[in-house]
Amino acid sequence: MLWLRSRELLTTLHFLRETYVLRDLDIFPGYVVSALQTVVPAEIISYNEVNPGRRRTTRLWHPPAPVSSELKRAFDRHIPEHPLIAYYGRSGDDRSSPNLAG
Repeated sequence: MLWLRSRELLTTLHFLRETYVLRDLDIFPGYVVSALQTVVPAEIISYNEVNPGRRRTTRLWHPPAPVSSELKRAFDRHIPEHPLIAYYGRSGDDRSSPNLAG
C-alpha cells in the first residue's frame, strides 16, 4: 500500500474541503477540472456529466479544449450505451448507484 506524504494529504483534504463548501452545482464542474490538478497532476483533466432527466450533458476540459460539433454528436449517439443511462431509460430509477447486478 502506498501512503500519502503530509503535503499530498493536506492538498487532498483542501481540495475535498473546498468541494464541500460549494453551494452551487453549476460551478462544481468548473471547480473540479481546475482544482483537481493540484491533487492529481495531469496534462488534461476532463469532467463529463450526463443528466437524462434534464436531457443535458456537461463536458469540460482543463486546459480548455475546443470540441468539434462532430465529436459532440458522436458522444451523444453513444450515451444510451452507458449501463447507468440504459438502466435509467428502462426503469426511471435515477439513483447514482443502483444495484445493476440483479
